[in-house]
Amino acid sequence: MTAEPVNSDSDKRSLRVAVVGGGITGLSAVHTLTRATTAGGCPVEVTLFEASRRLGGIIRTEEADGFLMELGPDSFITNKPGGVRLCEELGYAQELITTDWRYRRSLVLSRGCPVSVPDGFMLMVPEKPWALMCSP
Repeated sequence: MTAEPVNSDSDKRSLRVAVVGGGITGLSAVHTLTRATTAGGCPVEVTLFEASRRLGGIIRTEEADGFLMELGPDSFITNKPGGVRLCEELGYAQELITTDWRYRRSLVLSRGCPVSVPDGFMLMVPEKPWALMCSP
C-alpha cells in the first residue's frame, strides 16, 4: 500500500492510496482507510487493484446439493475478536454460522482419505508435540 499527498481544491491535503490485492487483507485495508477518513476528516482517494475477476482472494463460499461449503480458509478464530468485529461493522454478524462443539475438528487428506488432525494443533501449529509424533 502506498500513499501520496495530492493537491486538492480545499485547504486540506488529501491522500491517494493504492491498495494492491482484493483479498481479505486488501479489502480490510480499504475498509480501515475509509473508516479513518470518515472519522478524521482527511480526504483520501483509494484505488483497489485486483488481478482476478472477483474480490475476496481465497475466501469463497458455495452451495451445492443443499450443502454450504467454505472453499477458502476453513474459519476464523472467534477468540481473536478482529474477524467478528469486522463482520459486525459490515452488518454481517447475523450471517455467521457457528459450529457444533461436538463435531469441531479439522481434517486433512492422507493417501486420499480424510484423517483428523492430531489433538493439540492450533492453526496447524503443534501445541502438543507428543500428539503429533503419535499421529499416523
